[in-house]
Amino acid sequence: MALLYKMTYEDDRTGRGCQWGAGIEHTAPGVGPLAGPGWLYAYTHPLLAVFFNRIHVRFEQPHLWVADGDIGKTDHGIQVACRRLATVRRIEVPTMTGQQCVGLAVLATREVSAHADWLPWARRWLDDSDTSRGSALRAMKAVWRAAWRQPPPEQVPTFRCVPVPSLAMYAEIRAAEAAAWVNDDTPGIDREVMAEWAKWLAAEAAAWAVECVSDGPDIPLAALAEAAAARKRV
Repeated sequence: MALLYKMTYEDDRTGRGCQWGAGIEHTAPGVGPLAGPGWLYAYTHPLLAVFFNRIHVRFEQPHLWVADGDIGKTDHGIQVACRRLATVRRIEVPTMTGQQCVGLAVLATREVSAHADWLPWARRWLDDSDTSRGSALRAMKAVWRAAWRQPPPEQVPTFRCVPVPSLAMYAEIRAAEAAAWVNDDTPGIDREVMAEWAKWLAAEAAAWAVECVSDGPDIPLAALAEAAAARKRV
């Protein structure tokens, strides 16, 4: 039995109409792939539920439940798949600003990055010595140019039609692009819209970073999320 967190729609339902609430328990056969219908899904930390919601179900006005469950599979720190899951009590949904989401993306990507231009930029962004849009774009373009120069392996993601030779490079590109959007100070721009786009890019960057270590130690996403949430930049 593990302490988990379950996100639902505002009527406390999830996909396929499954109803949740205080003391409600469901079971699943526990078969098939991680993303398949044979499992019940939850997060290991409330901040991760909020952060990854943008690239998962995208609940608009979610409820968040403390839950306990029997874990059968894990998505390397992002989600867990359970054979049994029970929602215990509802809690307040935490918030993460655009800056905090980008902070988590940069922290997670730094765990797998080895790029000579990206890492110094990430350090400066995290210590607040250089958070400019221009620096973020230069870091993104440096990785992008490196992607052009390397012969791509088979079945790799693409960034604007450019095959990216490694998942780490894809995470670097997305994290830097998120940082550029969240600090876009173009006159007349809708900062709220830019922040939401940056949050989506940040979640995608962290997800790709996690994929890099599928055969090694997991990235400590929960601890990194808490560190990012402690940042006061809005």
